Parts: sequence; C-alpha cells; structure tokens
Amino acid sequence: MASPNAVAMASEPPVAPSKLPSWLRFPLLILLSSSTSVALLSVGSEFLDPQLRAVTRAGTDDFHVLASLSWKFLELAVCWFGNFDDIDILSLSVLTHTPWFFLLATFYEVAPGSALLCLAVDAISVALPTRLLRPRAPTHNSRAPRAAVPNKSIIDDFQTRAATSALAAAVFGVALYTSLSTGFLTSFMLTHFDGIPSLERAHSLNLVNLVIALLPIGYAAREFLLTPSLGALENTGDAKRKAFNPETASLWEHVLYNFWWYDKGTRVLLRRTTTVVAVGMGHAVGHSVFALEGGDAVGAVGFAGIWAAATIVTAALYAWVEDV
Repeated sequence: MASPNAVAMASEPPVAPSKLPSWLRFPLLILLSSSTSVALLSVGSEFLDPQLRAVTRAGTDDFHVLASLSWKFLELAVCWFGNFDDIDILSLSVLTHTPWFFLLATFYEVAPGSALLCLAVDAISVALPTRLLRPRAPTHNSRAPRAAVPNKSIIDDFQTRAATSALAAAVFGVALYTSLSTGFLTSFMLTHFDGIPSLERAHSLNLVNLVIALLPIGYAAREFLLTPSLGALENTGDAKRKAFNPETASLWEHVLYNFWWYDKGTRVLLRRTTTVVAVGMGHAVGHSVFALEGGDAVGAVGFAGIWAAATIVTAALYAWVEDV
C-alpha cells in the first residue's frame, strides 16, 4: 500500500526534468514561446489570406503594444503557474482561441486555412517550449503506472474518448447552430460590429457539418476538462476534508463543504472550466477591440458568451459522466 506521502506526491503537479533554476524556467518559456511564434509566422506568412490583414489592424502605438504584450504574458502565466503540460496547453489554446478565428472565418471571409494556421501557431508556440521545460502529467502519459492515475482504463479507452469528444462537439455545435439559425447571432453581430463584409458563410452552416468541424474542439474539451478530473488523485488533505464533522464544524467550514469541498475530480473540473471561460472571453474581447476593424467590446462579450455557455454545459455533462 502506498504511503500517504507517496499519494500526495503522485497528485502534485509534474516537476520540470531540467536542472535549470525554478526562477529561470518561466522567463525562458516567454523567450522560447515568442521566438517560436515569430519563426512559425515568418515561415507561414506567405500562406496567409490577404483578407486576414485587411480586416485586422496591427497597433503600433505604445498602448496597443503594451496591451498585446501584457495579454500574451498573462496567458503564458496561466499556462505555466497553472501547472499545465503541453497537452493541456494545446487543448486550452484550441478552446480559447478558436472563437476568435471562427469569428474571422465566418463573418469576415478569412480563409479557413489561414485561421487554422494562425490557431496552430498560437498553440504550438506555447506547447512546444512547455514540453521542453516540463514533463507530461500522468493523466496524459500512456506509460504512467495505474496507481498514479485513477480511472486510467476509462481515460485510455478509445470508445470513451470518441464518445465524450463527440458529446462536447455536439454541445458547441448545437449552441452555435441555434444562435445562427434563429438569427440571434447574425443580428447581434450586425448591431455591434461595423463593416462585416458578408453573412453568406454564417447562413450556409448546417448542424452536421458544424459538429464535424468542431470535433477538435470536442477532443480538446475532453483532454483539458474531463481527463484531468477523472485522473485526479486525492492526497492526505483531501482525505481530511472528507472527514467533515457537521457537529463540530464552523459556519465557514459548512459553506466550504457544501460549495467547494466536493471530490477532487469535481474541483479540478470547476477550476479548469473557469480557466477556459475566463481566458476565452479575454482573448475574444481583447482581439475584437484592439485587432479587429470595427470591433466592439459588447459585441465580443456576447459572441464569446455563446462559447462560454457551451463550455459550462459541456463541463456539467462531464460532471455527470464522471458520476456515472
């Protein structure tokens, strides 16, 4: 039987394998991520749709440059200090950056290939340096021992992977299709965004094709939300919280027990869902206001809110799946 200390260590975030000082790793991540992004964009720039440059603007004044750098720094900080590995970061990037590129491809006639290329650059430029600086978590490591990953057989099961990925894709697809087919989203976009060149692509989307196109989103949701919650390993602190005594507990302990001291997996799911919603809203709003011609903060919040709502519904369904 594993000792309590061994259990606690197994549940801790992965430790970087390099011998670099801990204080140096995050600055190195910033440097490597920025360099990788510039290099990939330089290589892929000739493949980008000119329409992308036509509808976006590159702020050169001090305020816009500072805002852009600050947001990039914040995203990197969330990824690093959130103890996310490269699979987490790839998934988080897909979940939080796709709304922005979907907006460009659907309403601003940017070629889908260009949107996918930019999305890939965003994800790889953070995930690749992280892979060099931090090992994968046991939940994303097929070689991890079963004792280190609860529900490993479920996590590794192909049918479960496919079903839960399709479930998330269906949630996002239905949310977007409903908002488009009812005319709510198109009317909202026309009200809050100036200069939308066409609604043809938005009107041509059908539910089946939309769900199929969103399967990568579904897989990313599965890897970032469900897999870590299923594989969350409780430590001695979690065991103490479960030993809650309602007769001796204080009022604050009652509040915590009822609203936060759920099982470890549910707490992981809640934290990660909050991360996706917050980062996704921030990314969509920031880019719509500072990078999009005719962009509007209220419009961006409304558009991103649809994706946020779909994320919350997906997380709720995953919580139900976890209990089944």
